[in-house]
Amino acid sequence: MKGSKDDTTLSSHQAVQLIVQRNITKLFKSLLDVMDDVKQQNSSMLLKVSRETNMKYVQDINYLTPEMMDHIRKKVLDLGNESIREISTIMDCFELKVNEKKLENLLTNKNNRKVTKSVRIQGSGHWGEEK
Repeated sequence: MKGSKDDTTLSSHQAVQLIVQRNITKLFKSLLDVMDDVKQQNSSMLLKVSRETNMKYVQDINYLTPEMMDHIRKKVLDLGNESIREISTIMDCFELKVNEKKLENLLTNKNNRKVTKSVRIQGSGHWGEEK
């Protein structure tokens, strides 16, 4: 970027895009975890039903087949990636300026440790991505 020889230096715009992308990625990974929880609950319930009925009935009521799970997983990932693209497109309409004091507070806040692992300030208003 301007005035920097360090290839890891990001503009304010790029840094915000990176943070948005990572947070949306975190969100859809969390949704996939929730989906796995639902699958486990479904399996547990099917096991209980199998003790009282026959396997044909269990198979008939199992709505979370491997195909359905793959479909849901693909849908979650597609929606997350689409959200990232849409936000990036909208962000291209803005010029951003970093409030370094607020950013520093955010990065040092105990509740935001994951942010500090991915982004750091370099010099005057430039951000860098941690490797």
